[in-house]
Amino acid sequence: MSGLGLLTYDEAAAELKCSRSTLKRRIAAGDLAVFEDGGLRLIREVELRRYVLERTKRRVSDRGRGVDVTGVEVAAGEKLWEARA
Repeated sequence: MSGLGLLTYDEAAAELKCSRSTLKRRIAAGDLAVFEDGGLRLIREVELRRYVLERTKRRVSDRGRGVDVTGVEVAAGEKLWEARA
């Protein structure tokens, strides 16, 4: 069966750009689910995507010091449309 989207630990670690040991720690911590069949252990691609998406953060503020939006400095409490370019 092809198309199941199953990765070995080495393949999954390469996708995450981490070591196999780091990947195993994430699995042991319960952060990543593993497909097991006898002694075979694989990670589903969809599980790897979920893991990455859950940990993807978008920075929206700089702790009250304003946010640089396309070159416009926005002071804390000021709205973007009120900022001076």
